[in-house]
Amino acid sequence: NRHWFDRTVLILTSNSSWLGEDRPCLTYSTRGVIDLNVSVSGPAHNLHTGVDGGALYEPVSDLMAVLGTLYDSSGSGGGSGRVVVPGFYDDVKGLSAEDRARLDEVPFALEDYSLRTGVGRFKASDPASLLELRWRQPSVSVASLDTSNKARLHSVIPFEASAKLSVRFVPHQD
Repeated sequence: NRHWFDRTVLILTSNSSWLGEDRPCLTYSTRGVIDLNVSVSGPAHNLHTGVDGGALYEPVSDLMAVLGTLYDSSGSGGGSGRVVVPGFYDDVKGLSAEDRARLDEVPFALEDYSLRTGVGRFKASDPASLLELRWRQPSVSVASLDTSNKARLHSVIPFEASAKLSVRFVPHQD
């Protein structure tokens, strides 16, 4: 329905980021979003780990295997944590020198971001590259995991496992 915006000159939203406690950010574009639900099912009902564990393919294990194919290895195992879905980055436009210069000018402190998020290690070591990952690059995030084991008992093989994914996409990405 792009025609809805044919004569649009400006869209203003107040739901955007600030660069700190006292510095608002003028947002001139945002990444798009696609929310996905991924579900794996198996048995007709929940089973008991002591009776059936090890004898069948389990939905939670299968879902973890599927989710594990989304990224190269990350964390202490090495890798960049990049999305490895074939074609994911094919049409993503790189930063121009002018864009990079703008990011370099943004007053953004990694230490403050670390304190605010409670995270000590990021996928980029300099402020401009981290902002590029947050603002300009596409991403896939696993937002939640759930199973049919609603009581969260230890001895249950759930008959279903699901994940909610948030895919952030950028211009020219197909």
